[in-house]
Amino acid sequence: MPKLCLLSTTHGNMHLTIFTCEDDDFEWEGHRLTVGDKGDFVLCHKICENAGRHRHIDYCKTPETCESGGAKTQINPNLSTKKDYVSHRIFWERTGFEDPYSANDREEFKNCDHRCIDDKHKEKSYCTQKIFHPILDLKSKTTPDGTGYIFVDGHHVGL
Repeated sequence: MPKLCLLSTTHGNMHLTIFTCEDDDFEWEGHRLTVGDKGDFVLCHKICENAGRHRHIDYCKTPETCESGGAKTQINPNLSTKKDYVSHRIFWERTGFEDPYSANDREEFKNCDHRCIDDKHKEKSYCTQKIFHPILDLKSKTTPDGTGYIFVDGHHVGL
């Protein structure tokens, strides 16, 4: 089997990128965007770093299978084409380029991006699980690490 070679390059503006989101309009780094806008103003080696924990939206490899079980709603552009949430690692594997982020960043990107939205602690209260983890049972009397809360959507936030 041939060895997979990843391309390495100096990354620049994301002029070939088209933004997508679950909402048609959204804000990114102070820019008001609409699904379908180009990424000319963003450096590709900075977008994930600035996002922190995150997931990517990509087309399903095959319509029958998706990495995370599929996006919950149809997402623009191309509403009729199935899209899925994929991890940072899967996203970069699919590009054919080396992941330009540090080992520490890549470890952080493996974690769930859900966080508590309460203003008192939203900066620090991320879910303690890996991205795309099974939904935790809200009725459980114990949390994964014995602290924090399991929220109604099945995420554990240790406070």
